[in-house]
Amino acid sequence: GRRFVWEGSFAFYKQFANLWIGIGTGTFTQWGIAWQAAHNIESKGVELWFWLHSEPLEILFENGIIGLASALIAYGYLLYKSFKTYIFPIACVYGFTCLTEMPLRLFPTQVLGIALLGIAFGGHQTRDIVHAKSIKAP
Repeated sequence: GRRFVWEGSFAFYKQFANLWIGIGTGTFTQWGIAWQAAHNIESKGVELWFWLHSEPLEILFENGIIGLASALIAYGYLLYKSFKTYIFPIACVYGFTCLTEMPLRLFPTQVLGIALLGIAFGGHQTRDIVHAKSIKAP
């Protein structure tokens, strides 16, 4: 299952990749499949996986420590900027989904991620500010 592919891919990364910059964006579909085929994954009753089904691991595999750190900083800043807005719970669910799926590989969720960033960094007002403006002074 996933754990086997995650552990094997991480071992492959440590052995063959440049730890700082990874193997290259989009290359898991080649290297990951080759590694799985070399270890007879299909003979163990598991299908070959074209994605790691974990965005943080796939970013580490493809873009190394620098890429993963950049992605985590960007996501952390998104959470920080959206904390007092309606975007925060959506950003939390989006991040949680990234742990066990691969939403950044699918166009609709790429658009959602870009929209979340745009809304969070676009200067939208927080709930507190909107509420304060709706209270009229005597």
